[in-house]
Amino acid sequence: SFGRGRRACIGINLAYCNMLTVIGYTLAIFDLELEKDLLANEPIKINLDAGKGHDLDYLPPEYKIIFKVRDGVDIKTALA
Repeated sequence: SFGRGRRACIGINLAYCNMLTVIGYTLAIFDLELEKDLLANEPIKINLDAGKGHDLDYLPPEYKIIFKVRDGVDIKTALA
C-alpha cells in the first residue's frame, strides 16, 4: 500500500512510527477482552475454522472485543 522503488511513499517511516505509538497507547490505557457469554459468564470461544476463504484471502469469523479502561488510568488525562 506504500508502493515500492522510485514511487514509494516518502512518509512510510512516519506512518509506521505513528501506528506503533497508537497501538502502544491503546494497550497502555485499555484492557482488551473478548465478549462474554451472558449465561456462562466466560469469554466466547472463537472457532477459527469457521472463517471464509483459504490461505492468503482467509477472513476469520467476526467477534467483538471489549475495551475497558485500566485501573488507575484517568482517561481524560491520557487522551489529552
